[in-house]
Amino acid sequence: MFNRKYLFFVTLILGGMTLSSAELPIQSQSQTDSPWQGLLAMDQLTPATAQMPTSQLRSMGLFPRKTFEKVWDNWLLLDATTLEIGNKFLAANGNCSQLLTVAAGYADAAPVALPLPKTEATVDPHQRLYQAIFAIHQYKGGKPETEQLEALRKNIAVIPDAIAERAAVLLEAVPGAIDEHRQSIARINTPEPQLFSAALHLALNYDTSPTSRMLIEKTDLTRLTHASLLLARAVDQVLSLPPVPENGKTKDFAFRHHTPIGTIAINGAQNNTYPEDDYLLILDAAGDDTYHDGAVSAAECPVSMLLDLDGNDTYETDKIAFGVGILGYGILIDCAGNDTYKAHAGLAAAGVGMGLLMDRAGNDSYSIRRYGESAATVGFTILNDMAGNDRYYCYEAAQAYAQVKSCAALVDASGNDVYVAEDKDIIYPSPQTQQHNSSLAQGFGFGRRAHPGDGYSLAGGIAALVEGSGDDSYSAGVFGQGVGYWYALGTLVDFGGDDNYSGVWYSQGACAHYAAAATLDLGGNDRYKLLMNQGQGHGRDYSVGLLHDIGGNDVFENPGNALGNANANGIGLFWKQGGNAEFQCPPNGPGNAVDSRPEHLCIGLFFAEQGIFTFRDDTLVKAKSSWVRPKVPGAPLNHGIGMSK
Repeated sequence: MFNRKYLFFVTLILGGMTLSSAELPIQSQSQTDSPWQGLLAMDQLTPATAQMPTSQLRSMGLFPRKTFEKVWDNWLLLDATTLEIGNKFLAANGNCSQLLTVAAGYADAAPVALPLPKTEATVDPHQRLYQAIFAIHQYKGGKPETEQLEALRKNIAVIPDAIAERAAVLLEAVPGAIDEHRQSIARINTPEPQLFSAALHLALNYDTSPTSRMLIEKTDLTRLTHASLLLARAVDQVLSLPPVPENGKTKDFAFRHHTPIGTIAINGAQNNTYPEDDYLLILDAAGDDTYHDGAVSAAECPVSMLLDLDGNDTYETDKIAFGVGILGYGILIDCAGNDTYKAHAGLAAAGVGMGLLMDRAGNDSYSIRRYGESAATVGFTILNDMAGNDRYYCYEAAQAYAQVKSCAALVDASGNDVYVAEDKDIIYPSPQTQQHNSSLAQGFGFGRRAHPGDGYSLAGGIAALVEGSGDDSYSAGVFGQGVGYWYALGTLVDFGGDDNYSGVWYSQGACAHYAAAATLDLGGNDRYKLLMNQGQGHGRDYSVGLLHDIGGNDVFENPGNALGNANANGIGLFWKQGGNAEFQCPPNGPGNAVDSRPEHLCIGLFFAEQGIFTFRDDTLVKAKSSWVRPKVPGAPLNHGIGMSK
């Protein structure tokens, strides 16, 4: 029997309220609101003549997402598009269906309106739960023996009414979701255990074996979205129910039942421990619980849900779990308490599926080795932490990381949060500098750039790290904090607070090789530090990178090739809009374009307005000045332009 367990190769919004578009803190800006057109005119360029030759470059990244193509074809739309992404995700805070609908849209799925479930109302929640479990047995082509059914009724009777109702609502959505799941892979004539293995290796290794290629090319993302929304709608219904009465929270009880597609475990207020198993559903009423598995799909169990209603809980495994959909769907909802999440991979991850982790309250800690904290491949993931001071830790490929045909979003609505992509313990050394890790984190869209002779280059997905209110800290090695690589879009949007950003190389609105990226900070006194190279609004090799900071008294520190800087025919954009700023940068920035092919343009744009600005004495850029850098031999289409006023 094939088993997933042996596959692993290793305050802005409060109380769950969502905002309408009219209430969002920052509204999208139009193309004409930006300073770019005026800067371009200083060097005899227009928006039309300042575009990259993208029509000549499309063949090297299969399956690009439409949102990436839009901003790549017209980089003047990057700022407003990134802001739109942040607004949409933050407005959906706390609503599973809305969050997944936004993510599916950016993954280019096209869901249609789904009919409401036709569940006959029953007076007794226990009868409803019994019917839901019985329907799952029937769905798999059989039913328990009479004695088993009698035992099932007896065991269900110990569950408080409010808990039984919640379990029934969740389980009623399962057969329909599995039907849609099977339709999503119906064009692939391969046994599901083999597909499951391929989906896992595609996600974790960017594997392109023949079976993985079929999953990339033939998975129906619209059907995958339908399955996800059927489950998410059930979760939202449960979360909208009246609070569980005290006797439901304080009563000790235990229910466990095995179905053909996974185990159902429903427990009370005692402190429970959940060992490894293929769980279809875990529902825990209260207590400080420990989970070693759960909310992770398996080859025989494509749906797995976990709902914990209260308590300070620990989620810990050395494998992959907790909001993970590998060729399936994993949903974890923790409603209260200060919780600890730790896994080798997971904490919201997907590979040909959907993964969702929502923590609704408390000061929480998230820690993985790699691939998680919202990481997706062919599908979409959401990690939504609604409140509290939280800490996110990873080594690589995490904290909003999107591979081919995907959208990955990490949405933290409020609190003073810390994001760490480990860069002291070097286990994933970067090609740029062996003394630092390749982080691939904190809003990173990542495509597969094939080696010569391979020929199967893949466009990356849409990645979004969205932060609401709070004083936040971001640190990463190489590739982090709103970064894109190879036909992908990576974004980081922070809506307010005094924030600190620290990166090494390709960081803070930077990208390389046919990509787009943006970091937007919309308020507060912030500090940006780039340790080595290429960041803070940098584009390289037919890429466009943007750093846009609004308001506050900020410090920008870098050793060069930053602050509206581009090379190799890229476009780099920096905009400090209001507030004071200290720029600790050398003469080769800001607003500069270098090292380009002579036949195509390269543009670096710097604009600082409505504040007091200071620069190093050895920098040609001064406060209250403008410049057009002189053309250099061999690069007639380089345009380095800036203004500080």
